[in-house]
Amino acid sequence: MQLLITRPKDDAEAFAVILRVHGHRPVVASVMEVRTHTGAPLEFEGVQAILTTSANGVRALAQRTERRDVPIYAVGPQTAEVARDFGFLLVYSADGDSKALADMLIARLDPAKGKLWHAAGAETAGKLRQTLHGAGFTVEGTVLYEAVPVTELPAVASQSLLGNALDGVMLFSPRSAKAFAELTIKAGLAESCAGLDAFCISTATAEALKTLSFTRVAVAGAPNQKAMLALIPDMEIEVIERCSGHGGAWGVMKQNFEVALRTGKPAARAAAKAEKPFIASECPLAAEHIVQGVARLDGKGSGPDDENGKAAAAVHPIELFARAYGLA
Repeated sequence: MQLLITRPKDDAEAFAVILRVHGHRPVVASVMEVRTHTGAPLEFEGVQAILTTSANGVRALAQRTERRDVPIYAVGPQTAEVARDFGFLLVYSADGDSKALADMLIARLDPAKGKLWHAAGAETAGKLRQTLHGAGFTVEGTVLYEAVPVTELPAVASQSLLGNALDGVMLFSPRSAKAFAELTIKAGLAESCAGLDAFCISTATAEALKTLSFTRVAVAGAPNQKAMLALIPDMEIEVIERCSGHGGAWGVMKQNFEVALRTGKPAARAAAKAEKPFIASECPLAAEHIVQGVARLDGKGSGPDDENGKAAAAVHPIELFARAYGLA
């Protein structure tokens, strides 16, 4: 399928790699532009945990502090993965939405042990705090970025719609859906959506498309990337939303290696159970660590095999991309 991806550039390009590996033809056309706010370095004195409700918040946070020791509580697996990629040592995922994140924090943390700090965007700054304040937490934070709609539908989107070259559009938030609808109507291309499937991350996202007509509007079963991938016909992928255990350079140090393998054992079990031909990760260390973990399962799972019957080597998504296009 040829699929239009409307999310901001960094996330769109990472998602496009996954689609290409599985034989789809993504068209990146971001309708939101992320603007990071600059400012003084952040210190986090007296803060027991940092709350992150988007990958963009993590990217902006990483630019404003050198500290990586404060625990990160992320709204979902993709946000958590970006935090790990930036070297944060303790990262926990709520695997859901802001309500799931609030529930996790209330269940796990004690308000008496310190403040919480929210790495917020302009549109998310106040939505989480009210629930946490009601549970007795002190929540501080600052707006680190804002996502602003672009003023014109990207040319690649216009050309694809005009030429009836698309099969569907991927929409990851109500704001991006609203922007896509408004920009498409402004460009006079609303009728071109009639033959498309709209894949939406939430019911609110689908509602934001009500000014356009589609062949089908499908809503993900959960607000995460894995559920969005599941909406696409003939998409066979197993996303392992667990920590690999390596923790930056920490897990490859001799004195930490056995603990790191134990930490990553759930991910290794999931990889072995999936029986897919490749283990891929944007972090080369994470992928290698999972492969090592699979090899240490003591016969409880053989893991992915290559064509010679041996354990498959870890690969980067870009390597799969190259193979999919016959470049490697």
